[in-house]
Parts: sequence; structure tokens; C-alpha cells
Amino acid sequence: MKLNVITTTLALSFLLVGCGSDSNDKVDLTEPEQGYKNDKYVVMDVNHQPVADKIHYVALGRFDDKIKTWMNSDQAEDLDGDGRISFYDAQKAGVENPPIDYLEVNSSDVVAFLTENPDGYGQHTSRPDIFVEGQYSVFDVLRYVVHSDPQLKFDSVTPAEESPYNTFEFSISYDANNDGDFTNDGDEFVNSPNWFFRFKTSAGDFQRATGEPNGEATYNRMDEMWAQHDLAIRFQPFHEVTTVRRQHLWEKEMARLDENGQVISEILVLDGNTPYPYPYVQNLKVTAHNLRPDVFQPGVITGIDWFMSAIDEGYDFKLSYWPTLDTGASVNSYSVNHVNGITSSVGEGWVNIMGEKEVATDYGPLPACLWDKEGKTASVSAFPAEDCIDDFQYAFGGNKLHLMTDVWVMSYPKEYGMLVYANHYNAWGMEEYNGNDLGKEYEFSNGLVANLETLNSAKDANSDAMLTESHYGWGKADCMLCHNPEDGHMNGAPLPVNTNDGFDIPQPYFCSTCHGTNGASEGHGATARCFWCHSSSKTPEFHGDAFSKRTVPSIIDAINEEKDIFFYNNGSPVMPRDSAGNPNSYPDKGIISGANSDWSMSQTFPDPYSCMTCHDNGSFDK
Repeated sequence: MKLNVITTTLALSFLLVGCGSDSNDKVDLTEPEQGYKNDKYVVMDVNHQPVADKIHYVALGRFDDKIKTWMNSDQAEDLDGDGRISFYDAQKAGVENPPIDYLEVNSSDVVAFLTENPDGYGQHTSRPDIFVEGQYSVFDVLRYVVHSDPQLKFDSVTPAEESPYNTFEFSISYDANNDGDFTNDGDEFVNSPNWFFRFKTSAGDFQRATGEPNGEATYNRMDEMWAQHDLAIRFQPFHEVTTVRRQHLWEKEMARLDENGQVISEILVLDGNTPYPYPYVQNLKVTAHNLRPDVFQPGVITGIDWFMSAIDEGYDFKLSYWPTLDTGASVNSYSVNHVNGITSSVGEGWVNIMGEKEVATDYGPLPACLWDKEGKTASVSAFPAEDCIDDFQYAFGGNKLHLMTDVWVMSYPKEYGMLVYANHYNAWGMEEYNGNDLGKEYEFSNGLVANLETLNSAKDANSDAMLTESHYGWGKADCMLCHNPEDGHMNGAPLPVNTNDGFDIPQPYFCSTCHGTNGASEGHGATARCFWCHSSSKTPEFHGDAFSKRTVPSIIDAINEEKDIFFYNNGSPVMPRDSAGNPNSYPDKGIISGANSDWSMSQTFPDPYSCMTCHDNGSFDK
């Protein structure tokens, strides 16, 4: 067996810097008159209104991962000569994964089904103790699929209140060959108690974030896992090794709650300045803060409550909000962006692991599954090696998930959480401009090379020249709306050109270096890549082309020809992949991108320099 040496990077669970802007997902960004409701905890708060019409993508059965099979075989070899065996070598060998035939499930159909409750397992949701009306779990989606698909049926269902694990348990039969007979499809499809789920959260059109093609496996209870918008769910049979491991961990959680009578946990931190994680928070009593009343019932504890409870005890954490991103990724969740004096900064920041300490090595390139028949740690595995490879040879799973903690239900205390300060520049091939590199030269889309040195210089504006509310352009960032002789709109003096920094055209933000911020609001901790959040459909007005969209065909040539930047970056695979995990490319016609993006920078409103000049971060400056 050959070693799968594809490299991976933790991401998304607590991805980098948080955003404070909005998307088109009905989130009210109106600032309360008396400050933010949760300003004790949150850099930028929002009033949640969840997506009304959610879409889920459902697949059934085990995924036939031919690439993974080839990479584990004796036929696998380094065909592209890069020193490792990866899915690019599989492509050269002619090995491809089959496409994933997802069934699109609309939330309105699920809600209608749950309202009628034809299977009797719970009206509106199987767990009304967890979800508010209109919201439901992954298990509720399974109920809908079983009811709608004649190939699938429940053989038995045990309600949560009757289960020793306080979760809905069930056995399933699946007519995999669709011949109408449920008894001739193999043991894993006949009255099997080993069906569970994998999931993938939204990545939008960012094809380099495809991740595991069939999703990540979790130890979370299925009826506690919120079915959020743009979630891909695979219901499949697992091997016995996964079922007993999951149940063993559930028993540990329940025993911990029985022993302590409350959720008590610890938080470890690895901040890059220390070689090992240090225990930052110990013996913390976690209480519910009801940060997500749009989804959960009052009193439901989620992972985000760890950090809010720690803040209550005086620990140095701050949260921020991520909307739908410019890639179309539906996040709409809170994350941790500041820990013990260190704030996330653009392409680097805090990622999260939480669960039982013993599961740290459950998932990986060569899992051993050293457990006995009850899922407890043992010196020799009680399970076949091929079953272990099938279920556990994944980069993400268990306690390493792409799941935001404000929707990670924690009815039982996890043993620990760990926050790791990670750098994602190499993983994604991002240019390392972060708002702190003054004096660095940047090449703009027209070939102009300019030296940007005006960051936050509005602080030093001449008080006699400061604009006030009496100015006719007060609160409008684009001074060129009026001060532009070329457009025939000439009120007052023409804009100066920042020739000292290499520019050859006027830039509105340069005006603030003398005239102040013109009523711009204070920033919220971010230092760059404002377009990640503010380039969604709801964008600030009067900001020129800062958030404009356009087709960028040149990205195709860049990916194909500049391998060092877009194909591999310092050894990490960053080439786009399709949903089935095959190497892929962006469309030949190009992609829709912004004037400010990872592919280009606006000349008149360059991100981050125009943003940070006017929107001072105050106490959140790094």
C-alpha cells in the first residue's frame, strides 16, 4: 500500500478574519442606537433573519472514490514528478471519479412534510427541544428523503428519549439496484444500523475549496446537526468500526455530563509563538448565550458559547460575523477572530478543533483504528484494515470539521477545544498583502506598478482642511462623482494625483490624507480583503469600482501557465477540483470577479489601502 501524501491545511471552521458586512440573506445590518446588543462579545453584530428558501444537496450510498482507490494501490506513482502522489497523478493515469448525482431538496418541501408529520417522528422537527419552528436537522432531511424515495425505507426507528445515546437511532434498507427488492442488495443495504451521514458546507464557486468529494464524517448526533443552506449531505452505510467508535464517544460525553452536572471544558491555544498548545481556559462552565435564536431554542448550548462564557470570565476573545462571501459561499455565522491578544489578519487567523482528545488521530492518511469491539482504545484493531481505510482515510472528520461553532450543538461537554493560529497564504496561492506592508510595490491590472504608502494617513489630516457635514459630498466615498473634470462634473478643485507613490490617475481615498475621512464609519478589525464580504449583492454606495464585478478571462491563462502561483504554491495543491474531486479548471469564458479580488486590484479604490485609509480600526488595529 502506498502512502497518500497529499497535503492539507485546516480551514473554514474558524476561517481567518471575520467580516461585519451583509449578503443577500436577509440580515439586518442597521446599527442599534445604543450600540450593538452583543458588543461585549462581537466586533460587528447583526440581527439574524435566516435564509427563507434553503437548498440542500443529497446523495445516497457510499461514494465510489476511484482516485482514492488508485492512490492506495500498487499502481500509484508520481507521474508528474513533483515528489508526491496526488490526484494530479491519478488524472495522468486516466483515473477519474464518477460525477455525484445530487438530489436538490428545497426547504419549503421539507417544512411542508414536517408540518404534516406523516411518519410520526416529530412535527416541524424531530428535536423541538433544539430547533425553533421552521428549522430542522439533517435527520429530518433523511426523514423527508425516506418518505419521498421508494428506494429507501426505515426498518426501525428509536426516538431520542428511548435511546441510550439521546439521539434518534434507526436501521435502513436501500434498494441500491432499484429492482423493487430490498433483500438482494448486500448486507450493508439490508436492515443496516450503520447508516449515517457525511456533509460539505458551502464553498460557493471557489473550486479550490472542494475538499473531500463525498464530504466529512462527524461524531455529532444527526438529529442535532442543523440542515443549513447550501449543505451537501451524503446518507450512506458505514462499517461497524465507525458506528461503535461514534457510540463510544457519545457514552464518554454523557458520562462527563452525569459526573459534572454541567458543561465544563477547557480551551487550548496554539498561537504560533509557542511550540505546544497551552491551556488558556480550564474548568470552564459553559452556559447558553442564545446567539442564534433564528435557529435554536433558548438554552441550547453551541460551540460558540465556550468562547462567550470565557469572555464572561474575563478571558480575551472576540467574535466577528461572516455573511455570504464574494465567492457565493453561504457562511452566515460567527467565528472567533481574536484570542489572547492576537487578532486574525487576512490570510492567517484562528482555526478550531474540538472534541475528545483521543480522536485527534482518528482521521488521516493511514488510519489504524486501534479500537476494540466497543470502540475503546486498544493495542490491536478489532476491525479489518480495509474498513478502516474506507471510513477514516480523510483529511477532515471527527473533531476537525468545516463547521462553524455557532451552529455546532454541544448538548454534552466536549473534552477540549483547541484554537490554532494558521497561515493560509501558501494553501490558496494568495498574494500576501494584508494592510501592514507599507512601501510595497503592487502591479495593477493595466500594468501600472505603484507604491502604496497612504494607509491610515487620514489620522494625520490637517484640522483646518477637515471636511464636515456641511460638505455637499459628506459621507460619499467617491470624490470623483463631483471632482472630475473629464465627466463634466466639476464642483470645487480637481483631485490631486498621488504621483509620489507611483500613480498616474486621481484616487478619491488620497483626498482623505488632507481632508479627513469624510464621515466614514470606524472599521471592525479587518485589515484587508474587504471584498470578501462587501462584494456580495448588498454593497456600500458611492465607492466607485471598489466592489464592481466583471468577467476575468485571464485567470484561465494564469492557472495554466503560472504553475508556481496557481497550480501548486510551496507544495500545496490549489488547482480547482470539481465536486467529485477530479482536477478541474474554471470555465473557459472566465469567471466573474471584482475589481478588487485575488486576481486584480482597483486603481482608484485599491483594497485594502482605500478602505483602511478612511475606515480606521481604532483599538482593533493589529
